[in-house]
This record gives sequence, C-alpha cells and structure tokens, in this order.
Amino acid sequence: MLIALGIAIVVAVLVVVTFGTDENEARVRGRPAFRVDAVAFKWGWQFTYPALPGVVDRTVRLIPPVLHVPAGVEVAVRLSTRDTTHALWIPDVRYKRDAWLGVAQTFALTFPPGQHISGRCAQYCGLHHSDTVFTVAWTRGVRGVGRAGAGPEAGTVSLVAPRPPYAPVRGVAGAVVATDDKAVAARTLVTAFGFFIAGGVIALLMRLELATPGTSPTAARCPRRARRTPR
Repeated sequence: MLIALGIAIVVAVLVVVTFGTDENEARVRGRPAFRVDAVAFKWGWQFTYPALPGVVDRTVRLIPPVLHVPAGVEVAVRLSTRDTTHALWIPDVRYKRDAWLGVAQTFALTFPPGQHISGRCAQYCGLHHSDTVFTVAWTRGVRGVGRAGAGPEAGTVSLVAPRPPYAPVRGVAGAVVATDDKAVAARTLVTAFGFFIAGGVIALLMRLELATPGTSPTAARCPRRARRTPR
C-alpha cells in the first residue's frame, strides 16, 4: 500500500513539474516584438500577421507555405485548428504544441538567425498528414517581415533558402526510417499480405498431410531402422 502511494506521489509531482516547466518555457513575457496567427487545417497551414493586414501565407495545392518571422526576437504565436487535432512542431527550435479544436493557445518562440528551419504537423490528421509542412524564412528585424510579405517584387530582403521538410531516404534504410504515413501504410499492408500468404501455404501443407495417411510433407523423412530381436 505504501509503495503504491509513493509511486502515485512521484508520478503526480513529475506531471505537475513537467506541465509547469512547459508553460513557463513558452510563456509570452511583456510585449512581444511580433505576432503570428497560425491556423492548422486538413492538410496545411495558414499564417497571418496582425501587424501586416492582408498578408497571408497559406498552403495551396499541398505546396508548403513560408512562415516569415524576425530572427533573434520574441515572436508570439497564436495557434488554433479549423477541423481536427493537429500539432505544430518545429524541431530546430525544440518546440511542439498540440492544437485542439475550439481552443486557441498563445506561446512565444525565438527563431535563431542563419539556420534553415522547417516545421510540420506532429499529430496524425489523415491522408495527407505528411504534406502538412511549412518552412520558416527569417528576416533581420520586424520591418523586414513586412517587405518579405509584400511579395517577391519587393526584392529588398535576403531570405534563407529553406530546406525540404522531408528528405527521402532510399533503400533499406528508407524502409526503416520512413516517416511518410502513406509509405508506412503501404509497407504495412504488403507485410501483412505476405504473412497471410505464408500462413495459407502452411495451412495447405498441413491439410495435405492430414488428407493422405502415411504422408508427411512438413516433416523430414527418417530412414527406418530394423528392429532388433532380443535374444
């Protein structure tokens, strides 16, 4: 009884400390330098900027959008979802936050300059889950975001060329480390069908053995030894 109570107390303390640390890590402190409204949907992202009316970065025909943010300053992100549960995950800034339907969450992130950054949805959300990705283009200063959001014709901001969110791996290694849900599903179906065929062949051999007396196709045949008559 005491052991179970002690384990429960330890688990409760760990849960409270974990959630408290996560909340404090991304808390918006003071007045952030820039704000982004991020909306997740099947299957893409939409980024709008309250300080830049009319500027929208959105997934179009599964083409990843580009999130424009200033580097080196605190950026307040307001995350919401339009249809189902999603998750905003940016590995390079070591942050992930789930997006729940009907709940808007605000947190602060700081994007380092000079890095190629990409993000994705970390919560399985359906057929094109692996296409729910985006890239991050940082600018020097908040004003640079406005010029970058004005379109390619602005030509006054040098953006970092984003890397592809998914770098496919070929061969056997690709089969092991694949994260594309469609590829994983296809390989699962092929593997299951292969085991189904193998099980069917074994079942047929067993039925053949039972159908004909004296046959043993699934067992090795051993030469008969002559019986010795005791003297």
